[in-house]
Amino acid sequence: MGRRRGSLKGAVCLLVGWIALIPGAIHSEGEEERSMAFLPAVHLLLSADKVCPPGETFCLQGEQSARCNATGTAYTVLEDCGQGPGQTCNPASGECYACVPGEVYCLDAVTSAMCDVSGTSYTVLGDCTQGPGESCNPASGECYACVPNQKYCISEDFEGTCNSAGTGNSAFRNCQAIYGYGCLEETGECNACVPNQKYCISEDFEGTCNSAGTGNSAFRNCQAIYGYGCLEETGECNACVPNQKYCISEDFEGTCNSAGTGNSAFRNCQAIYGTICDPATGVCIVP
Repeated sequence: MGRRRGSLKGAVCLLVGWIALIPGAIHSEGEEERSMAFLPAVHLLLSADKVCPPGETFCLQGEQSARCNATGTAYTVLEDCGQGPGQTCNPASGECYACVPGEVYCLDAVTSAMCDVSGTSYTVLGDCTQGPGESCNPASGECYACVPNQKYCISEDFEGTCNSAGTGNSAFRNCQAIYGYGCLEETGECNACVPNQKYCISEDFEGTCNSAGTGNSAFRNCQAIYGYGCLEETGECNACVPNQKYCISEDFEGTCNSAGTGNSAFRNCQAIYGTICDPATGVCIVP
């Protein structure tokens, strides 16, 4: 019978201990008070006067990291894990995960990273600033393939328009086929012309390409000025027909240079023959 009384007494003490640990039993020593309802099940095995493992860092409901005081009578929340990249608390350490185990995520606005299986460290996958997308996509954790809705150079010859998701192009143009020039990295657009160089806008018009290479900053009507068109080889107005004679003025005969930009030689008709230059033939009239 003595044995049974001892067992009964032990059972009563154990019951009292469990009752002391039910939700609502709060213990504090000037620190933030917390209900035992927030403690993990393992800590319910503590003695009746303890609300947490003395001096330890532990998880509250898997969502917060907390630190118990030296006597185990109160604890302080250290961090809300749901507000960080790891999202939950690591039960092994009682601290918030550094990241979600095995997940690819944006370490910051311009860096893509992969979390290790322990959730305690990560590997940088890429510096997004080095690619056409320039930043990290928070939806996928990967670098954007391009900047959403902006033009960019898919290659040396092709211009693309990035889709709204930043995952690839929604449209493209073959710059070489359209303009005869490639894609300009600085603008992400087709070069309509070579920046700052002269080119033929049409058969009769000469243009000077703007610094962006997207069009002309100035032009000349070759036909109106010289009576000749624009020479494709030079991209400039033909001042004359290459290698042919023409009248520079009423008194002067000229021989056009091979580029068609001016004379390579001339004669003073008045001084030599006392005549003028014949506009029909482009040579001095010989008496």
